[in-house]
Amino acid sequence: MMKEVFFRVSENLKLKLLLGTILTFGIYAGYLLIQRYLFFSPVSMEQTSLDRVIPFVPDSVYVYQSIWFLVPIAPWLMRTVKEIYRYTVGLLVICCISFTVFMVFPTIITRPESLVETNLLYQLLIQVDKELNAFPSLHVSLVLFHLLCCIKIFSEMNLRRRYKLIVWIWAMGIIFSTLLTKQHILYDVFGGILVGLLGYVIFDFENIFLAKLLPTGRVEKKIFAIHDGIVNFYAVQTTEGIVCIDAGWRESHIRKEFKRLELDVDDVVGVFLTHSHFDHSKCSHIFPAATIYSKYGGNSGARVTVRDKDSFQIHDIKIDVVETPGHSDCSVSYLLDDDFLFTGDLLQINKGKPSPFYGVLNSNNRALKGSICKIEKLQGVKCLLTSHHGITTHFSKI
Repeated sequence: MMKEVFFRVSENLKLKLLLGTILTFGIYAGYLLIQRYLFFSPVSMEQTSLDRVIPFVPDSVYVYQSIWFLVPIAPWLMRTVKEIYRYTVGLLVICCISFTVFMVFPTIITRPESLVETNLLYQLLIQVDKELNAFPSLHVSLVLFHLLCCIKIFSEMNLRRRYKLIVWIWAMGIIFSTLLTKQHILYDVFGGILVGLLGYVIFDFENIFLAKLLPTGRVEKKIFAIHDGIVNFYAVQTTEGIVCIDAGWRESHIRKEFKRLELDVDDVVGVFLTHSHFDHSKCSHIFPAATIYSKYGGNSGARVTVRDKDSFQIHDIKIDVVETPGHSDCSVSYLLDDDFLFTGDLLQINKGKPSPFYGVLNSNNRALKGSICKIEKLQGVKCLLTSHHGITTHFSKI
């Protein structure tokens, strides 16, 4: 393990030193400058009842300041320039969002009155870091962002689970210390979590949304996958036309991909939409002969509203409807000929094993779990096809 750690640290060493220095001093200087030059009057943040229950523990400042040791771990273990670049972009997005909020909507917290008997490190902290820049908590954003980066890199290094657990407990301790030191209140913490998650999604965007997409091509004898940037949708050949599961979002690209497959958009007789999000439904209009089937549509014109357990026979194929809300209220899955289940954004697939779609992107995680329980009861499914994570034949592993 130590050999790999040394190898990773030594990779792109000059770039890491340069960026580390610039980012550390640049971000910290920007943070302090915003505190000292206000454009608007700060708004005092009101404590919640839970904040008032949480005690003031000045000695937790040692955990609070251990962020300086947590933050360098992930970037120093990164190997490629591309990975370091994505990390930098994610970090800068977090700071840009936070700094913009600090300037446009400055907030202030009230520290406890009993600060005389606090330790030297806490005294130093409050001398440097004023009561401003409370919401969102940049401290929490940075901790969560670097925690997720660490877990990703530890997974790549095949480190034992205990190392992930250690860094997770450490990060959670730092986040909780923001409340114990009275540097922040719960609203700040929740805001910081959202900003930190966004930064990580930007950092790992390719792996989350793109790396597991299928290239345009044949999936099965009569099923084709169409790669449309951030999403896959599917074309199913019938004896007298084509049926699409979803419709993609980039018209010119879709037309090119259809030509590559020697398919014609004019031959599409039906489009079954899994839900209404733009990347799944925007280009349904480019199929002039198609009837659009969806949970959210009307029954007027060439649109048909689908309901749970509906069944449609289109030439030589049968499509059954399974309502699967959770990612959105209008989400549905489609079962083709009792063998192929198209789930839209109900599931992601990691190492061949299906699991719930990213919680932060779902409208109702409880409903999503109920939908997963529902499709687990389906019998005879041979292949599960998702919109962002490819396909798997391990349906029984849900």
